[in-house]
Amino acid sequence: MAITCTVLYLLFILAFIIHDGEEIAMEHKWLLSHGDALCEKHPKFRRMLNHLRQMNTKAFAIAVLEEFILLVAITVYVFWGGSYAVELWAAVFMAPASHTYILSI
Repeated sequence: MAITCTVLYLLFILAFIIHDGEEIAMEHKWLLSHGDALCEKHPKFRRMLNHLRQMNTKAFAIAVLEEFILLVAITVYVFWGGSYAVELWAAVFMAPASHTYILSI
C-alpha cells in the first residue's frame, strides 16, 4: 500500500502536535537545567537560548500556536490546490525538520 501525499501532510500535522505539545510541557524546565551545556555545545545559539529561557510557558505556547495555525493554513491551501502550494508546504516543512536536525547534532 502506497502512502499518498495527503497522508504525509496529515501525519506531519499530527507529529507537529505531539512534538510541540511535549515541548510546551517540558521545554522551560528542561532549558533551565540544560541551557548552559547547550550554550557551550552551540555558542552561536546562545542569544536565542537565553531568550527562550526568559519566556514563560504561556508565551511559548502562543508561539507554538502561531506556527500551528500557519501549518494548518498552508496544508489547507495545498488541498485547495493553490499556486506553488507544494513548494510553500515544503518550505514550511524545512523549519521543523532543520530544528530537529540541529538539536540532534
